[in-house]
Amino acid sequence: MFTNLMFKKREELEKLVAKRTSELNASESMQRILLDNLPAGVVIIDPATRFIEQVNKYVANLFGASAEELLGKRCHSFLCSAEEGRCPVCDLGQTVDSSERAMLRVDKSRVPILKTVKLVELNGKQKLLECFVDISELKRTESELMETNNQLEEAICKANELALQAQMADIAKSEFLANMSHEIRTPMNGVIGMTGLLLDTELNNEQKRYAEIVRSSAESLLCLINDILDFSKIAAKKLDLEMLDFDLSSMVDDFASTLAIKAHEKGLELVCSVEPELPTLLCGDPGRLRQILTNLTGNAIKFTEKGEVVVRVSLIEDKQDSALLRFSVTDTGIGIPENKIDMLFEQFTQIDASTTRKYGGTGLGLAISKQLAELMGGQIGANSQDGNGSEFWFTACLKKQSGVVQSDGGLTQSQSSSLIPDLENVRALIVDDNATNREILMKRLTSWGMRPSEVEDGFKALQAIYKAVQDSDPFKVAIIDMQMPGMDGEALGRAMKSDPRVSDIRMVMLTSIGNKSDAKHFTKIGFDSYLTKPVRYSELIVEIGLALRMQNIETYPENKSNNINGKELSAITHQIKTDEKSHKVTPSINMFANRSARILLAEDNITNQQVALGILKKFGLSADAVANGEEAVIAVQTIPYDIVLMDVQMPVMDGLEATRRIRSFEYESAGEKGRTQNLEYENVVEKSRIENLEYKKVGDEKGRSKSQNIPIIAMTAHAMQGDRDRCIKVGMNDYLTKPVNPQALADVLDKWLPKELSSINEFSPTPAPLPNGDGDNYPLTLGSDREGQSNNLDEERQNSYLETYKIEKKEVQKNLNKVFDKEDMMQRLMNDKDLAEMLLNVFIDDIPEQIKLLKNYIDTGELKKVEIQAHSIRGACANVSGDAMRVVANEMEKLAKAGELDGVKEFVVDLDKEFESLKSEIKEFITNL
Repeated sequence: MFTNLMFKKREELEKLVAKRTSELNASESMQRILLDNLPAGVVIIDPATRFIEQVNKYVANLFGASAEELLGKRCHSFLCSAEEGRCPVCDLGQTVDSSERAMLRVDKSRVPILKTVKLVELNGKQKLLECFVDISELKRTESELMETNNQLEEAICKANELALQAQMADIAKSEFLANMSHEIRTPMNGVIGMTGLLLDTELNNEQKRYAEIVRSSAESLLCLINDILDFSKIAAKKLDLEMLDFDLSSMVDDFASTLAIKAHEKGLELVCSVEPELPTLLCGDPGRLRQILTNLTGNAIKFTEKGEVVVRVSLIEDKQDSALLRFSVTDTGIGIPENKIDMLFEQFTQIDASTTRKYGGTGLGLAISKQLAELMGGQIGANSQDGNGSEFWFTACLKKQSGVVQSDGGLTQSQSSSLIPDLENVRALIVDDNATNREILMKRLTSWGMRPSEVEDGFKALQAIYKAVQDSDPFKVAIIDMQMPGMDGEALGRAMKSDPRVSDIRMVMLTSIGNKSDAKHFTKIGFDSYLTKPVRYSELIVEIGLALRMQNIETYPENKSNNINGKELSAITHQIKTDEKSHKVTPSINMFANRSARILLAEDNITNQQVALGILKKFGLSADAVANGEEAVIAVQTIPYDIVLMDVQMPVMDGLEATRRIRSFEYESAGEKGRTQNLEYENVVEKSRIENLEYKKVGDEKGRSKSQNIPIIAMTAHAMQGDRDRCIKVGMNDYLTKPVNPQALADVLDKWLPKELSSINEFSPTPAPLPNGDGDNYPLTLGSDREGQSNNLDEERQNSYLETYKIEKKEVQKNLNKVFDKEDMMQRLMNDKDLAEMLLNVFIDDIPEQIKLLKNYIDTGELKKVEIQAHSIRGACANVSGDAMRVVANEMEKLAKAGELDGVKEFVVDLDKEFESLKSEIKEFITNL
C-alpha cells in the first residue's frame, strides 16, 4: 500500500513537472517572440567576462550576420566605443548608462545607435541588459535640419544686407555710374585712339579694313557700355541725345562689318541696303542708331539657323531740313507668336524661357531700343509669325546737314565726281543665288548709271554672257558670288577666262569673310577684285571703276599713269620685296605669284616633299612631285617644265643619273646626237646663267627654246665642294642643301625662273657663294660620276670615313640632347602653322615605315640600301629639325657608306629611342599650335 502511494505521488509530481515545464517553455517562447519582434535591440552580457550571451533578431539584422556569430564576442568590440576597463556601468560605477554610440557592423561600417545599459538580476545572477535603437534616420534628419537652419540664417543675413543696400541704392547708383563710366570709357577710348593712329600709318587694303572694323567695333562697344550705365537716366527721362554730323551709309557699313563675322560663323547671308535715294549726310545721334541696329540684328542672327538677315534703310518722309527714316531687320529665323509680340519691348522679359536657356539674353536690349527710338521721334515694332521669321523695325527723325551737297548712292562727293562718269551706261552682270542680294545690287548699280542684269547661277550667267556677245552688247563687268549651287563663282570665273570671246570681262568676286587667302587665289584665276560680304558700296564702286580702268590700261598702255582716287595703279599691284644691299630676294608671301612657272620636284621622302611643296605654295607657286629619278626623266620628256628641283639620292634612279638622261634627251632632241651621256659640262654654270639672262629673248611662250637646257637644281644634304662639282659636271645648274631654307630657295628660283611680270632686278652674273653645310661633309657616292664608273668606295675613301667616324662618334651623345628644335623648324617654314602641323603629322606617320624598311635592309646585309634609307630618314629629320634623331641617322649612313654593318646595328636601338622622344615632343607641339 505504501508503495502504491509512492507511485501515485510520483505520477502527480511528474505531471506537475511536465505542466510547469510546458508553462516555462510557453513563457520562454513568448519571451522569445516578444524579444525578436521588438523594434529595438536587446543584448544580455555577462558583466564579469563582458561576453555576449543573448541577442534578439533586431541586433543580428543590424549587425549584418546571424545571432550565433555574435554570441561569445566581447561587447566593446562592436557595441561600445569605450576602451577596455572604461565601461560606464561595470568600471565607472554608473547605475545606468544612456548614450549615443557607434555599432561596428560585420562589413566594418558604423551605424549610429542610442543605447541604455543597466545591471539586472536574471536567475539569481547579475547581467548587463543593453537595449538600443538605430538612429541613422534621426541623425540624417538632424543634419538636414541643421543645414536648413544654417541656410536660413545665411538667407536672413543676406536679406538684411540687401535691405541695407536697398536703402543706400540711390547714393551707390550715382557713385557707381560715375566711377564705372570713367573706368570703362578710359581703356575703350585708348583702344579707339590707338586704332585711329594705326589707321594713319601705311597699311594695305586688308590691314586697313581690319583696323577699321576694330575701331568701329570698339566704338559700338563704348556706346553700348554708355547706354547700360545710363539706363537709369533713360528711365528717368534725363538722357539727352547727341547731335552730330554723320554719314548714314558709312555708319551702316561699319555696323554691318562688326556683325558679319557672327553671321558667317552661322552660315547666314547678311545683307545691308541703304536705299540710293536717301539723304545720307545727316545730323543726329549715330551711336544710338547703331546701338538699336546692333541689338536688332544681333537678335536676328542669334535666332536664325539658316537663310539670311536683311537690314534695310528706307525713306518715309523727306522734308526740307529733316528726314523720317525706317530701319528694318528681317530674318528667316524661328519667328514669334503674334500674341506675344507686345511683350517683347518690356524690361527683362523673354517670350519663352526655353529660348532664354538656348540663346541667352537679359531681355533688356529691346526695352532700351524702344525708349531710344521714342527719344529720336520714332516708334518701334515687330511683325512675325511663329516659325516664319521676323521683321523688327523702328523709325527715326533725323536732321539733314546744312550747307552740304547730299551724297549720291552712298558715295562721297569726291567719289561721285571721279568715278560715276566712268560707270555711265556700263553693262554689268550680277550673278548671285540670293534674290535679296540681286535686288539690292540691281538698285545700287542702276543708281550709278550702269545697265545691270541679274541671274541666279553660273550656267545662266554663261548663257547671258554669250547672248550679250551675239547681240553686240557685251557685258563689261561681272559681279559674281562665290557660294552658289551647281557652278560656284570660282568655276564660273575659270570658264570665262578660258574663252577668248569673253575673257576680257572684268570680274569682281563677292566672298564671305574669313578666307584670308581668297585674294591671291582669285587673282590667279583672273578676278580683278574681291570684296567681303556684306558689301560696302563705297568700296564696290571703287573696285568696279578700278577694274574698268585697268582694262583700259591693258588695251591702251599709254594710259598707265591714270590715277584712281589719288592712288597710282602700281601702288595697288603686288610688289616683290628686294634687299637693296645684297640684291637677293627676301622671302615673302606670294612673291612669285606673277610668274607662270611649271616646277617639277623629284624627291623620294614624303616629309621632304611636303616641306618643299609647302614653301613653294607660300611663294605663290605650285609643283608636280615625283618619287625618283626615273619618274623625273619621264615627266620632263612629257611636260615642258621651267625648272626641276632634283634630289640627288633617290631609289630606282638617283638624281645624277636622271640629270644625265635629261641632258642626253635634250641634246638628241636638238639634233646634237654626237654628244653622249659621258659628256662633262665644263662651263655649264656660266652658260646656264647666260641662257637665263636671255630667257625673254628666245623661243616659246615660256622664254626657252626647245634646244635650251631646262634648269635642274640639285637638292642634297651633302655640302662639300666636291659634291657641288659632281652635280655641276653631270649637267645640273645650281645647288641647294637640305633641309631647304626659304631664303636659299627664293634666291635660286629668282635666278632661274623666267622673269615674265616680275619686278625683281635682273640677276647678276656674279657666282653665288657655296651653300653652308650642316656638318655632314661627305662626298656623294650614289649613282656613278660617269657611265661605267664603279659605285664602290676605294680603300682610301673607306679609311677616311672610318677615321672621321671615330672622331665624330664622340660628339653623338652631346648632340643627342636637342631632340626637337621648334624655333628652327618654324623659321624655315616661314611660321606657317598649318604647314607645320601637316608636315609633322606626315613625319610621325611615315617614319615608322621608313625605320622598318631600314631594319629589313640591315637584316639582309644590303649596305647600299641601308645607306640610302638612312640618308632618307636623316633628311626627313632635318626638315622637322629633329636634331638628335638626325645625328643618329647620319651616323648610320656614314657607317653603311664605310661598309661597317656591325656599327650600323649598334645604332638601331638609339634610332628607335630618339624617334619616340621626337614623336612625343612633336605631339605636344601640335597640341599647343
